[in-house]
Amino acid sequence: MAESHAAIDQHRKQKVKSFLKTWLFSIAKHAAIDQHRKQKVKSFFSENWLMKLATKEGSPENVLTKRENVRLPF
Repeated sequence: MAESHAAIDQHRKQKVKSFLKTWLFSIAKHAAIDQHRKQKVKSFFSENWLMKLATKEGSPENVLTKRENVRLPF
């Protein structure tokens, strides 16, 4: 009888350990994913990206002027 109680206790402890490992791994995984997403957003909207866009297209006024001066073929 004592052996069965010990086995049940061991099984319960193992379930708790397994649950805690899974739970902690899940938290770590989601934290890593969130960090990766933040880095992607930061790199997408970096100043360099905005400067490249500004120099490629010119100022907003230049872009508007170019669009207004385009003549349609019909």
